[in-house]
Amino acid sequence: MRKKWMKWQAVLTAAMVMTVSVLGNGQTARTAVDSEKIVRAHVQVTYGQTEARKMLDLVNTFRQGSDAWAWNENNSEKVTYTDLRTLQMDPILEKTAMLRAVEIALSFSHTRPDGDPCFSAYRDDVLGYSAENIAVGYASAETAFQGWLETEESYSGQGHRRNMLGSSFVSIGIAHVKYQGIDYWVQEFSNRQSGEPLTAANDSTTIEEVKVLSSYLSNLQTSPSTFSLMEGETISLEELQLSAFISGHWPNVPCSLKEDYTISSENEQVVTVEQGMLSAKSAGTAVLTLSALGLETQIVVTVSEGGTLPNVTPDPSGATQTPVETKQPDTTENPETPSESQTPEGTQNPGTTAHPEETKKPETPSGSNLSGGTQNPGKYAHSDKTAKPGKTAGNILCKKKITGVKVKQKKQSRKAVISFKQMKKADGYQITYAWNKKLTKHRKVKDTKATSLVLSGLKRKQVYYFRICAYYQDETGKKQFSGNSKIIKRKMK
Repeated sequence: MRKKWMKWQAVLTAAMVMTVSVLGNGQTARTAVDSEKIVRAHVQVTYGQTEARKMLDLVNTFRQGSDAWAWNENNSEKVTYTDLRTLQMDPILEKTAMLRAVEIALSFSHTRPDGDPCFSAYRDDVLGYSAENIAVGYASAETAFQGWLETEESYSGQGHRRNMLGSSFVSIGIAHVKYQGIDYWVQEFSNRQSGEPLTAANDSTTIEEVKVLSSYLSNLQTSPSTFSLMEGETISLEELQLSAFISGHWPNVPCSLKEDYTISSENEQVVTVEQGMLSAKSAGTAVLTLSALGLETQIVVTVSEGGTLPNVTPDPSGATQTPVETKQPDTTENPETPSESQTPEGTQNPGTTAHPEETKKPETPSGSNLSGGTQNPGKYAHSDKTAKPGKTAGNILCKKKITGVKVKQKKQSRKAVISFKQMKKADGYQITYAWNKKLTKHRKVKDTKATSLVLSGLKRKQVYYFRICAYYQDETGKKQFSGNSKIIKRKMK
């Protein structure tokens, strides 16, 4: 297939068509994975069926126009297709395509994530002579359709084109789904119709369940992967995010998951976990073990004696995070496109593989903004922050507290401006706010270099508590904190 790479956009396509062998119960034959464990993963996706349905007219115009041709097998003659029927959007095929769109968002292949062939997703009444086209990276129905046209390709590269021109087909299902910012597209064709009426287009954001072979899953991760607390502090794990690598996923980055999990502490004298709350009992370090989907990962919790947290960077949830090293896609100018096409006779093109783990994964094009992780900016020493001989700016700050704290809500908005007096020698300021005076419920932490900051996303009619401290970074990069300001209470209107 022709490589179709655009700036900021990587595009892959794959086509498959075959006459499906149907067993006595009407199901397609399984691959040899029956004994392998299957887990149920949950992902948040956004459907785009209003946009997907725009492709129906494009396909039918193509089928009935002068451009309805494809090369013969030896590329010596253009075969013209005439008297093709107008395809009808079938609601059951559309649901099948939507299911497959979610599945290819996790594992980009004609083999389903549970190891079954793609046609096992069909309902019996629309399972006959069928075909599937899949693609990733196109932002609209028009561009996805153009990617499947393959006008400049030879016979071996026109699998999608021949599928769209199939003379046996009477119905079609088209789907579009967005997952982790990437667009995935599916076409399903059949020589049968369900006869059911088409319902309103689904453009919802929802959490879907996908069956996945346990062997496809690896490297469970959490964000954040570390926490730093003070003795007596309690925080919620409600915003803890899970991800894992899934074989065949494109691009090669962790897949964000919405899973239930179990978690336990190896040292409950330091940290306990109960009903989704993390409680710091005494100074020390404890390792939490989190289990989900048959995988395990560990979270390191450091508890400090009251007053000063170790050198960490706070995130908006109030927890602290160390960047997690993840697999990242290589960047090349012209990435390889996986060859997954099959001819209408069902014979596979050379290089095609049946399982995602055997398929060569595409690389990310040069300039792509798809990456597996980020790193915190490096810290540097402030040699110009030294006070008089024998003293440091750090221990001077520790004796002071921020004063002049004011919180003012912006009119008719969910924003508030917090301001305070400048502290000399400070490198920055840390603002903590929450729903309770102990600053543990719905806690947020913001860093700023300025003496005022706009806080957004505040809840109307909610009481908030605000606290500010300053910090100085010593020559090792460690943060030394000042004393805390008085806690300011404000109710949002």
